[in-house]
Amino acid sequence: MQQGLISVIIPVYKAEAYLKECVRTIQKQTYANLEIILVNDGSPDRSGDICDEIAGEDKRVKVIHKSNSGAASARNAGLDSAKGEFIAFVDSDDTIEENMYECLYDRITETTADICICGFKVLYENYTRVRKTPHERVMSSIQLFEAFLEDYKSYAFLITGPWNKLIRREILLDQGNEGCISVRFPECLRNAEDMWFIVDCICAAGNGVAFIDFTPYLYSLVNNPLSLSSEDSKEIFDDRSRALNHLSDVMLGALPERTTDIESFTKLRHCINLVHIIRHSAVNKKLQINKFTWSSLLTILHYSNNCRDKISALMLFFLPFGLYRKALYWDLKKNG
Repeated sequence: MQQGLISVIIPVYKAEAYLKECVRTIQKQTYANLEIILVNDGSPDRSGDICDEIAGEDKRVKVIHKSNSGAASARNAGLDSAKGEFIAFVDSDDTIEENMYECLYDRITETTADICICGFKVLYENYTRVRKTPHERVMSSIQLFEAFLEDYKSYAFLITGPWNKLIRREILLDQGNEGCISVRFPECLRNAEDMWFIVDCICAAGNGVAFIDFTPYLYSLVNNPLSLSSEDSKEIFDDRSRALNHLSDVMLGALPERTTDIESFTKLRHCINLVHIIRHSAVNKKLQINKFTWSSLLTILHYSNNCRDKISALMLFFLPFGLYRKALYWDLKKNG
């Protein structure tokens, strides 16, 4: 029996150093019925030429060249071009293990779920962190949001990124406009647009979300380390806040009886978001967002069950900024 076509969408920007290795791990998949869509998002380096070279060697590869508009726009361009029954995403600096799509496909067809989620490995310079799925259940959207609310730590990294998932294309379509993709990445956001998209996908997953106890996606923080510049830290904070508010609105609609818990959760995550943005800005020796208030500190101390968040908040509030930055560098050197 013919296996369903999987469209793998890869946004490409300044990726000339690692794009070939990324695509190579997709080409070597044990699941062969793939459409590989490379979206060159106006990259100023040789990435566009490399995309064309790869396409010339493999008929499964399709290339889209467009002006630079960000990852959301690039992924949407890939969605509009995709022909597969299933959709997957890979970031151009990451790699995947050779049986990733075979395992995801077997699981999603076995369960008839609309989304299948696997774990992943985060690759740092000196160590690897494994993010496993909490179980192998199939959950409805409401059950998943309930679990997310109860155990944010176990679910946050699994449901927010698009790249550790296989998604039925059917749930993305506008039922009133045949063939038109209606669940899309919000192009008004430059950050956290992936969380917004995945939340909408989960809402559309009428046949549930399946999990698999497997960590084949290798998310690299070596090739392309995360950093926030002084010019964009305020914008990133605002984008993350908008995405968090979207998640909150969705959960309030799905779980109205948990309104108080959802509001407390949202308030806490906004405060922790602020801590993380200031932390990254401080590491970059710049700071735009510096209004960490007594109220923010009390919110984290009261609602968070994460000792690291509490310590970070206490340091940020009580330490002079220069000493706070030195403490951050010591912590990064010790813990990564």
